[in-house]
Amino acid sequence: IYSRTHAGEMRIAVDGCAAHSPERAVREVPGLPVPFTLSTDAQSAPADGRQLIQIQSEQIMDSFGNVLLDGSSVTLLAEMGNADRRSLPAITVDGRIYTTLQAPAQPGQMTLRAWVAGVASQPLHLTFTPGPAVNPIAMVAQIDAQEIVIEAGPLIGQLEQFIPDGTEVTFTLKAPDGQEVTRHTPADYGYATLRLRRTGLVAGSYTVTATVGTGTGQTTFQLP
Repeated sequence: IYSRTHAGEMRIAVDGCAAHSPERAVREVPGLPVPFTLSTDAQSAPADGRQLIQIQSEQIMDSFGNVLLDGSSVTLLAEMGNADRRSLPAITVDGRIYTTLQAPAQPGQMTLRAWVAGVASQPLHLTFTPGPAVNPIAMVAQIDAQEIVIEAGPLIGQLEQFIPDGTEVTFTLKAPDGQEVTRHTPADYGYATLRLRRTGLVAGSYTVTATVGTGTGQTTFQLP
């Protein structure tokens, strides 16, 4: 009696000459899984050593479409370019992998793979950025006779708190001719201010972008 291609319970009995054997049940289970993919709720996160990233897989099946059994052992390996390696044990639920990954303390690119019965998933790449987690940044430009004042803020983290004073905020000024200038300003009481003297600035439209951690903001101003 050959196994079937669909997982489930198979019942076997023998009869002949008006006699029959007791019925026996045989459980057919899924075979080796085919390669599968992983996904995440965030492709990028701050490298603060605290953020939690949810990792899951698509439904894992064998070559006949049978869903992998619940409780199947899974090994996940997270690797970074700086030789930081972490192993995360997990099991399958409803044929899927569910696990939580804690962000590293150092920025960089992480590659995550999972193995089930010796079969590996496609690699999942995660980027961990330097600096704190920051919400989108509001920006305002004020033009005076002598200078342009760019204010970025409030600089708010994911817990609705101000980012620490002294955190470096990067301002990038793009001139009408396409040239870019970068300035760095420390945060102070949840705000960062960039002051530009009008002397030497040509007429036209300017774009200013502020970046800190995972947060960005942008504003424009026009000089006559």
